[in-house]
Amino acid sequence: MQTINFNETLNDSNVSIFVSSQEEAQYFIDEMNKEYKKLQMEFIKGEYQADQGETTRQELLNELTKIQSEIVSLDELLATLSNGSLKDDTQLDRDKAYVKEREVRKRYETKCGFGFINNKFETAIEHAHKMELRESIKVVVDYANLKGWTVNHYDLLPNVVTV
Repeated sequence: MQTINFNETLNDSNVSIFVSSQEEAQYFIDEMNKEYKKLQMEFIKGEYQADQGETTRQELLNELTKIQSEIVSLDELLATLSNGSLKDDTQLDRDKAYVKEREVRKRYETKCGFGFINNKFETAIEHAHKMELRESIKVVVDYANLKGWTVNHYDLLPNVVTV
């Protein structure tokens, strides 16, 4: 597996190329903070979409079959109805069933298909990106401190483990 070295982009030895004032340091931190928040929301969304619940593949297939059967029945009923409120209500029920079918198909793909694997990859990459943003913020904050500048780091500095 290939690893990504984010550290080559911004590190202790090249930070001065990108940051030459307190305002630039704060700008970089602000922009990294925005990106961090965006990635945090996407990470949470990705975890939610992974549907860690107890719904199994077979349960989703059973639900899909039931909805499809309902749609066929509603289509047959619609063909026999004349225009009026009963036909309108039946049409609405059929439309709702189509929406439900699409939702279940999406859940199935997200839980049991390639979508599940792809979501896990994206979530892992977003998590790595988020952690590297924290490391980059630390680089800029350390440089700002070295220069005597005051910057807001939004409490995003990585946890330091001391032994």
